[in-house]
Amino acid sequence: MKVQLPISHKRRGGSWQCLGPSLGVTLIELLCVMGIIGVLMTMMAPAALKALKKARQLSGEIEAPAFQEEIQRKYTPYRLANPQHPTLDRNGFIAACGLSFKAAAWLKSSEVQFFDFSAASAPSTVVIKQRLKVIPNRPTVAVYTVMDLLLPEPQ
Repeated sequence: MKVQLPISHKRRGGSWQCLGPSLGVTLIELLCVMGIIGVLMTMMAPAALKALKKARQLSGEIEAPAFQEEIQRKYTPYRLANPQHPTLDRNGFIAACGLSFKAAAWLKSSEVQFFDFSAASAPSTVVIKQRLKVIPNRPTVAVYTVMDLLLPEPQ
């Protein structure tokens, strides 16, 4: 049984050649597909970023405590107003700085150690140690000194 080929295709030499319209993809078709893919990616990007942020929070990937900025903003003015402040324990520090409930809860959590310090303490004195969840190639303890509690001076 002999199969009849469409008129647009004929065998010439050792290969098939198209005599009619091309079966390839035109530039406009390619650009349309790329445009559709771009629109879909734009629509999905916010959801993907939100999911990535949530995954990082759940994995315990913490560079610095979420409350470090708040502690800096509240301790720096206290230190400037009271350059010779007495020794502060955990509760005294929370009260003196007027920290938010969430920051106070973080300082009181079991993963955080607070060491008493005063204005006379050396800048390298360790004040806060935070035990981090084990993350490969990351330290398991974050250490914050008196200098880490102060806002950097503007240059």
